[in-house]
Amino acid sequence: MRQIWAENLRNEMNVAIVFIYRMTVKEKTFLKLSSDVSFRVCVNGNLVGYGPRRKAHGKAAVNVYSLDEYIGKTVAVAVECVSYRVNNFYIVNQQPFFAAEIVVNGETVADSLDFEAYINNGRLRKVQRFSYQRGFIEAYRLGENDLLPIGVDEKYCCEIGESCAPYPTFNEVGAEPYESGKVFKKTLFTEYDDAYLNRRNAGGYKRAEQEYRITLENDAYGFEKTDSEGEILSGTYRCYKLNRNACGFIAFDAEVIEDANLMINYDELLSPLKYENSEKFRSDSTENKSVSTDRTETFIGGATNIDVYRLHSISLVNYKLKKGRYSLLTFEPDEMRYIRFYVISGAVKLTNVRLITYENSKVKAEFSCEDEQLELLFKAAVNTFAPNAVDILTDCPSRERAGWLCDSYFTGRAETILTGSNAVEKNTLETFYDYRQEFCKCVPKGVLPMCYPCDHVVEGRFIPNWCMWFILELESYLERTGDAEFVKGFKNKVDDFINYELKFLNDEYLLEDIDGWVFVEWSRANDLTGGVNFPTNMLFSKALKAAYALYGNEKYAEIAAEMDKAIIERSYNGKFFVDNAVRNECGELILNTEWTETCQYYAFWCGYADRETYPELYSDIFGKSDSEVFERYPNMSRSNAFIGLYLRLDYLSRKGENERLVRDLKKYFLFQAEKTGTYWEYNTCGGSCCHAFAAITSEWILKAVFGIVGIDENGVTLGGKTLGLKADAKIPYKDKIFKVKSGS
Repeated sequence: MRQIWAENLRNEMNVAIVFIYRMTVKEKTFLKLSSDVSFRVCVNGNLVGYGPRRKAHGKAAVNVYSLDEYIGKTVAVAVECVSYRVNNFYIVNQQPFFAAEIVVNGETVADSLDFEAYINNGRLRKVQRFSYQRGFIEAYRLGENDLLPIGVDEKYCCEIGESCAPYPTFNEVGAEPYESGKVFKKTLFTEYDDAYLNRRNAGGYKRAEQEYRITLENDAYGFEKTDSEGEILSGTYRCYKLNRNACGFIAFDAEVIEDANLMINYDELLSPLKYENSEKFRSDSTENKSVSTDRTETFIGGATNIDVYRLHSISLVNYKLKKGRYSLLTFEPDEMRYIRFYVISGAVKLTNVRLITYENSKVKAEFSCEDEQLELLFKAAVNTFAPNAVDILTDCPSRERAGWLCDSYFTGRAETILTGSNAVEKNTLETFYDYRQEFCKCVPKGVLPMCYPCDHVVEGRFIPNWCMWFILELESYLERTGDAEFVKGFKNKVDDFINYELKFLNDEYLLEDIDGWVFVEWSRANDLTGGVNFPTNMLFSKALKAAYALYGNEKYAEIAAEMDKAIIERSYNGKFFVDNAVRNECGELILNTEWTETCQYYAFWCGYADRETYPELYSDIFGKSDSEVFERYPNMSRSNAFIGLYLRLDYLSRKGENERLVRDLKKYFLFQAEKTGTYWEYNTCGGSCCHAFAAITSEWILKAVFGIVGIDENGVTLGGKTLGLKADAKIPYKDKIFKVKSGS
């Protein structure tokens, strides 16, 4: 396939090019397409494809779209490609290209150079970043000279190959209006500070270079609820609500009666007018600080706060439209439940407002239960998984869309139970297989990046713990898929990482003062990582055992055995496992006098403690109420959701403690499922409200209800403890669907 791009624009930021091929479709006509940038495929204006299905640097997937639906019709096949060319966690920053072929009855009748190429003049280039982790916001000026012809040249950029990732599904989710009112211009306002989005060599247009600042325009206006406005928006707004939090593209029809300035706000939930939120420092620090957010002067008369900056991103889209009729579709997918349209000037009649979903197409599992709350929790797990498993396993479908390790350990297991296969997880792991240190030179040799494919631009910025989770995921992947040949290919990467970490092993067989961002959990536990961090040592020992099981290196088993003895001897204070020990002035390793709930969960999950060997600790951690435990032990800090809570729940599931597991699931997750229909990044709504790792709840629920102990081509093996509930499920395995029942 011939790889082309616009002349002299290969290194320019935020370039949108539309490639169009016009034809009369015959039988067995296919579009073969590849690109390493974000692209959208439309046939006669109908959405048929979106990508890329991501790969590592220097690689790109081929995509094949059947055009049989249009046989006998004259069509315009339009592929819009957007090259961001900034460092981010979503689309790698490399030379952009477009490559395509039209194939009829197996014969190529047209290729890339037969497509007409146009610069998308209607999309503004010099605008703000959407987030630190993604590209740019969308701002359009439509109605005059939207597309301008542009020359292209041919240049090889990437190795094009097949992808095991499935194609996404596009479904419509209706949006119902729930509020309307007037738009007013504020006399005083403070513009959102977007410096955080451009830190650490992320790239982007400086303020002086920008032709439009969407935050400056948006923040100048407020909203007064009246619910008495007509169907035409003119100095007015209308809010819409989806039936659940969902990921996709905002679609709507607009009749522009008078040249208009139309702004779109969106978010996953409604925020209070006053609340405390965490705001990133404007530096390279990973810390958060609490700031007061007050929107009482922006939303008056009962107007709801759709907080477009809640996620440390800019959830805004702007259209300046000439008089006429438009069918519009936003370009980048995002997660949302609430949408506000408001017209600053001009007049617009909106119709057919909806969301076109962008989600995994392979979910086959179904679950019904007499416990309706468990049913709701399972649905929320599916809703959380589907938008986070489109091409690779991502953390969230909003702020980042990044392929984080550790998260993928849990989401990969969810993919098994929900789809019966692991195509997306395999594609995710393949990107790490293809990773080379020269792709992210700031990451030390022998270490894998904390998320990938992406661009890492901060020297020494990596999470060693995530590499440990990577080894555990390989072990889990092999157990679930039996794909030994695939896992075998990672031996050198596993060995390289282990050897990198072993240089930090002290005389007592404990990792001490290791390099990188030692990440235990978003809580006090992350402040207790200096010196010898015991959760990290527990995790590394478990990873060594997994590496031994996978590749047979007895040295790893021997080191793990020595580490286990040292961890038990050094970290247990007679009552609890303590997070870390640091050296005093005499060089002696001294155990900390405070500890965390999370450290206890690492100890149980990694196999250092159980109910039999530490009955009092088990009772304190798993058997008593939070208030009772923390009042009794003030030196112990609470866990956050990830990863402490998940280790707790996974351990309970593993041990068949189903009643306690379900109580905890309802306690921690039910309010989230009821509020957004999805699961959240944190215990509160300060982060993403659709975070992938929480999809593991689907596995926990099915195991607890049905006592599942195994799934293979012969069926679902039952025999574990159950809750005794009346329930039915369909559980996929590869191409098969197995039905299971419980209760009378």
